[in-house]
Amino acid sequence: CESTPAVLPCTDIHGTGTGLSVGDDGSVSVAIGFNFDFYGTSRATVRVNANGALTFGASSMNQTNQCMPYATQPAFIAPFWDDLDPGNPGGQVLYQTLGTAPNRRFVALWDAEHWSSSPSRSDIRVELYEGSNNIRFCYVDTNFGNAAYDTGETATSGIQGSTTSYLQYSCDVASLPNGLMLDYFHP
Repeated sequence: CESTPAVLPCTDIHGTGTGLSVGDDGSVSVAIGFNFDFYGTSRATVRVNANGALTFGASSMNQTNQCMPYATQPAFIAPFWDDLDPGNPGGQVLYQTLGTAPNRRFVALWDAEHWSSSPSRSDIRVELYEGSNNIRFCYVDTNFGNAAYDTGETATSGIQGSTTSYLQYSCDVASLPNGLMLDYFHP
């Protein structure tokens, strides 16, 4: 479900989230804080990748995005899979689990430049919801100050449970503007 609400409801965890030392192209495995059903598999941990994605498994996402299906990493959540560099000054990737059972939510936030040392940083957020197992993407700021990368021009957005089960919203198209919200509802 695609919408552009007056105010994006995804939580800003800039002041409260735990920062991850992911650097350029890195990733860190963290506890979600609850069991999250993703394409029929219960997940307790997720790997937060510098390049704008959450993965389930041991490897990081490649810095070069691909359109779905992506065989190298079969299960992932990609709000903005692109070559982001949170290692540049001021950049960061944060995560936090909020709320109380049975209504907790896991939040990840990318505040990072594009690898090219773009003049501006992104603010892209994803929330995973306990119980409903829904997923929400919020695009607070997708303008890097370079039209070649702005609003998803070189990014992939979507979710993939396997190479045969996936929902791609966009791939290498400037279709992720500021203020956009995408909801993926668990069946």
